[in-house]
Amino acid sequence: MLSLRIEGTQASLEDVLRFEANPQERINDMTLADIQEIINYREALNVAVDALKTRRLDTALICDLHRILLADSRGMEREPGCIRTIQNFIGRDAHSEHAIFVPPAPERVPRALADWEAYLQQVEKDVLVQLSVLKAQF
Repeated sequence: MLSLRIEGTQASLEDVLRFEANPQERINDMTLADIQEIINYREALNVAVDALKTRRLDTALICDLHRILLADSRGMEREPGCIRTIQNFIGRDAHSEHAIFVPPAPERVPRALADWEAYLQQVEKDVLVQLSVLKAQF
């Protein structure tokens, strides 16, 4: 749950458990949205664990999990489960000139994902190094 705080999610474990015990209880809209995101993360994790028993991690599975993550929550209007077609960035405000990180341009994303997936499927001598590279590129 702590990693969700990076995304701005503020609901606590207690909030989630209280909601699941009594979904009819009145909760403010912001907390309810946070709870839905946490429930989606848990569902995506469970789907991933089950899927990886019978298939490899690939772009299609990542898109499936992305669709689950955004279901009925903030961002559901942002084409859940689709590869992005617009430029985005991470920054302190909405101005790209203040960007801290700018990922590849949209037209380069399919090839970058194909390269990422190919490296993911390779057998490396040091799996920890491979995972580090994959995470850095993700």
